[in-house]
Amino acid sequence: MKVVGLGLCLAFVIPAGASAHQVEVNSTRESEPRRSPCLRPLELPRKPTWSWSAAPGMRAQVWQWKDSRAGAGHLRVASVQMHAGRGVIKPVARIPTMTDPATEARARGSVAVLNGDFFDTLPRGDALPQGALIIDREPVFVPVGWSRVVVWNAKDRLRTTHVRLAASLTSSDDSVRVQALNDPLVKGRQLSVMTSAWHRTHVPDGLAAIVVKDDRVAAVHRKAKAVRIPQKGYVVVAATAAVLPRVKMRDALRLTLGVETSDYQEIIHAAGHGGVALKDGQLQPVCSDYERLPRPRSMLAWSKDGRAWFLTASSGLPDSSEGLRRGGMTKTELARIARQLGADTAVVLDGGGSTALYSRRGDGVRRMDMPGDSWVRPIPVLWQMSASPQ
Repeated sequence: MKVVGLGLCLAFVIPAGASAHQVEVNSTRESEPRRSPCLRPLELPRKPTWSWSAAPGMRAQVWQWKDSRAGAGHLRVASVQMHAGRGVIKPVARIPTMTDPATEARARGSVAVLNGDFFDTLPRGDALPQGALIIDREPVFVPVGWSRVVVWNAKDRLRTTHVRLAASLTSSDDSVRVQALNDPLVKGRQLSVMTSAWHRTHVPDGLAAIVVKDDRVAAVHRKAKAVRIPQKGYVVVAATAAVLPRVKMRDALRLTLGVETSDYQEIIHAAGHGGVALKDGQLQPVCSDYERLPRPRSMLAWSKDGRAWFLTASSGLPDSSEGLRRGGMTKTELARIARQLGADTAVVLDGGGSTALYSRRGDGVRRMDMPGDSWVRPIPVLWQMSASPQ
C-alpha cells in the first residue's frame, strides 16, 4: 500500500497496481475524535443483563440500560464473542435474492447470525452488496474496480484488504479483460460474467449477451430477454452489443477467473464492509454527519489473539417499523464499546433497519438486538458464526 494523498480527515489508500480513481476513500488517521468534556463516554454496565453460552467457546451477552442521551431513552448492546480456534466466520448469500436472518439463524450448524454489507436495491425486491463476496474460495460476486472486504483465512483469523476481479475471455484470435462477476450494472465498455451463482437463473433483460456452454458460444443476443444461465457455462453481458467480444456460434471462448488482493494473502471467505471504526486499538475519525447520529448499528470486530465479535447497538425497545428506527449509538461510541470488550479492530456493517443479531440459546434461537417479535429486514448478505468441526 502507498498513501498518495492526506487531508485533515481522509487518506486515499491505493492497493499496489491500482489507480487513484479505482479505490474508495478510506479513513486512516488514528487520532481520537473530539468529544464534549461535559459528557461521560458511554461504557457498558459492569454486568450484562443476559448472558449465555451459545456454543463451546462462544458467549452471547446483552446489556440494556436507560440513558437520557439515547434517541429512544434506552440503549441495548448485544454481542456474540468467539474465542480463537473455536469456530468459523463466513458470509451467507444468494445473490441477488434476499435472505431472512431469522431463517438463516435456525439453519443447521449456525451459532450466530449478523447482518452484513451495505447494499443497493434492484427491481423485483432484489439487491446487490457494495463489496465483493467470496465463499469457500470461490468468487460469487465482484463489482467493477477495487472493493474493501473483511477476510477469513486459513489461520482462523479476520483481516481487511481490497480485492478486484482478475478475469479474461480468450477466443481464437483475441483476449479481453472482464471487469465484474455477477454484476449486471455494467456501463460503457465494461464486461460482466454471469454464472450459476446468480440465483435468479436468468440474466436481467435488456443487456447484450453471449451465452457460453462447455466453452463454446451457444447464443448471441443483441438485447437479452429471458436468457437463461447454463449450469455448465456462463453468460457474458454488456450494456451494448458493440462491447461484446466478436465471436460467432460454436466459437471457442475460454474464461479465466480469479481475484486479485492488495495484500497478496489467501482468502477463504470475504464480504464487503462500510469502513474501519477501530484500527490497532485507535478510534478512527468520523467524517460524515450520519456517523455522528445515534442509530442502530452493527460491527464485526476482532483482536490480534484471534477472538472475534458480532456486535450491535440499538434501543432494545419493541419496534415493528419497516424503515428508520430510533435509538442506538454513534459509530465512535460503538467502536469504543468494541475496544472495551477487547477488540483492536472493528469494521462497520449496514445499520438502521438492517441491524439484526441472532444467537443460539439452548434448543432455540433468540434475537439479541431487539425483542423477538420486532420486524426484521431481509438482506442480501449475512455473516454467520458456526462451530469448528470436531
